[in-house]
Amino acid sequence: MQATDHNPVYNHRGPKKFPEFIQNIMNLEKVKKILHVGNGSFRFISDNLTSKLREDILLSSKSKLAVLLDNNKVLLFEGDLDARVPTVSVKGALLTMPWSLQEAYNNSKRTSWCQEGEQTGYFSRTGNFCRVILRNAGHHVPHDQPDISLTMMEHFVHIGCIDSYI
Repeated sequence: MQATDHNPVYNHRGPKKFPEFIQNIMNLEKVKKILHVGNGSFRFISDNLTSKLREDILLSSKSKLAVLLDNNKVLLFEGDLDARVPTVSVKGALLTMPWSLQEAYNNSKRTSWCQEGEQTGYFSRTGNFCRVILRNAGHHVPHDQPDISLTMMEHFVHIGCIDSYI
């Protein structure tokens, strides 16, 4: 972390205090009760968990995602400022995803998404798969763009993807 509390891996613009924000919320008693996690405390970074996942971090999960895409409604969203998982890397993985609608996805067009006259992002829909790229958001999209993230999730739940006409 840099002295400004800004981690360019998550968002290469302006300082953010996302880890502390989430940690404080997750440690509220009412949140712990809702999540049924008992009296334990939440830490944003867990060395124990990191060590257990170390071997899996570089393994591809494309085949697992392909099963999800073939059998479920899926929303995949990302921020255009994400330096940790850049949109171009996601695009490359999706273009080679072995699933039943692969060809249709590869030929699909990205649609601009505007809200209240502002360019919000882009989306594409293939079958039950909805991919959204939100503008001015880094790795932690709901933190960087909370209002539009909520709108995106509501559209997904009720419509299946973004409806640019709502």
